[in-house]
Amino acid sequence: MNEFEQRWQECARQSRKATAAEPAPMPGFAATVWAQSRRAEPTTPPAAVWLRFALRALAAVSVLALVCLTLEIVNPENSSGLVPHVEDTVTELFWML
Repeated sequence: MNEFEQRWQECARQSRKATAAEPAPMPGFAATVWAQSRRAEPTTPPAAVWLRFALRALAAVSVLALVCLTLEIVNPENSSGLVPHVEDTVTELFWML
């Protein structure tokens, strides 16, 4: 016999001797765990979680606003973005005639 056949026979012999790996869980185990989890009190109240996320969001928005304000102050040449140009004004007045 070649080496593969010998190994195959040895594995087959050992698998015949093998027993079950783990016993099945006892009946009702999942239901018991589920019932106990339903009785347990949450460690953190939901209001505290919302407050924590709200404070983090407020901090992030504040930092973002500060960065935008800083960029606006540093780059004043772009501050005329809200003032309409002459071409826009003439076009609007022309179409109103």
